[in-house]
Amino acid sequence: MSNSPHVLTNDISRGNIAVYDIAICDVAKHNIPLGDIREVLDMTKDVNRYLPLTETTSYILLALAEPLHGYALMQKVEGMSKGTVKIGPGTLYTAFSTLESEGLIIKVDEQDRRKSYVLTQKGRQVLQAHIHRSEILVNNGLEITKGW
Repeated sequence: MSNSPHVLTNDISRGNIAVYDIAICDVAKHNIPLGDIREVLDMTKDVNRYLPLTETTSYILLALAEPLHGYALMQKVEGMSKGTVKIGPGTLYTAFSTLESEGLIIKVDEQDRRKSYVLTQKGRQVLQAHIHRSEILVNNGLEITKGW
């Protein structure tokens, strides 16, 4: 595949595609079905509706890259954030409910009262898009403040 900036690729891992990125010549030249373009645009729109994530939600999604139950997740988030984010049970279980209903996480196990959750593909896409946005912010911040 060419590295030309004018070639449409199937790599939308960061969800960065806009209508102006797709030219009629791309559609014709690469025989891209219009349904595929609509699917990509719908997916991007769907991911972007969750952004930006709160810091707490970001850490919950990061922690759920592997299946975890609530208490383990609270400990992992506190450790990952170096103690800057502490999640209480009420906040966590409300977040679990919301994230599950939105299809960003899924319950994968339930033993006694312990329910374990993990990211869905949609959850990974949302998290990747959020990380990309955060990278841009951090890079700008580092550039602007490097002389301070």
